[in-house]
Amino acid sequence: MTELVTVVPATTPSSWRFELLDRHLTAAGAAQGGVVMAALVEAIERTTQRPLVWATGRYLRHIAPGTTMDITVELDVVGHATTQASATGSVEGVPVVSVLAACGSRAFRSASSRPRPPAVDAPGIAPPYPISPGRPSMADHFDVRLAAGRLPTELDGTPGGPGSAFWLRVPGHGGVVDAAAVAILADFAMLAGSHAIGRRCTGNSLDNTIRMVERVATDEVLLDVTVAAVTDGFGHLESRLWTPQGTLVAVASTTLVFREAGPDGQSDRSTRRIVERGSA
Repeated sequence: MTELVTVVPATTPSSWRFELLDRHLTAAGAAQGGVVMAALVEAIERTTQRPLVWATGRYLRHIAPGTTMDITVELDVVGHATTQASATGSVEGVPVVSVLAACGSRAFRSASSRPRPPAVDAPGIAPPYPISPGRPSMADHFDVRLAAGRLPTELDGTPGGPGSAFWLRVPGHGGVVDAAAVAILADFAMLAGSHAIGRRCTGNSLDNTIRMVERVATDEVLLDVTVAAVTDGFGHLESRLWTPQGTLVAVASTTLVFREAGPDGQSDRSTRRIVERGSA
């Protein structure tokens, strides 16, 4: 799925560039946070030459389409099996996102008991989940289906409980779901907010954290979301990502700024901290 995000080498082995295109946006026209984080995660893995174990991203500003983001990776601690690293994405010197991460792998005999996926509607019978229409966006590349919860047309103002689940599929993709792909997929957790509070809402991520469990080749992932709390205009969400066969791919969490949405799924927000070419 990371063919949707491409980083290219820059002037040093630890510097990279990422061009934000229309396909990297939300339906509201802002950069999808998971896409921006995916670019930094990909840069970290390519710099360290080690697989990601954990990463957390903090979003500082929105980025305009057509803008090129410069990524700088720092190797904070390089150990025998683990590298602690950090990365910053900036546009013309203005920081827009930062990521802390750990990469590596170790030989260790596992004895843990992993959780099981929830009992939800199978992809073949789960109804399509409509993403709000708008300009070209990242969601256009995904088939999104409601596995558990309510469709927007079913919301009546009654809170629906904390749990929702969504099948996410990129048609034609059968490759490995890696860390960059997880960063993108986990950012769809925002869709669970409307069912939890009982009315249409939208929001933007302040942060995303992903913890990798197992990289698996699949074209479909179940995003199992729990809305832990919504208070003072902020929502805290936790997710697990599963394959259709029940393999746990990753766990994730995010804090969102929640906003009321109209019938079209869009908020009436008119101001954004958008950084674009020539704005620095």
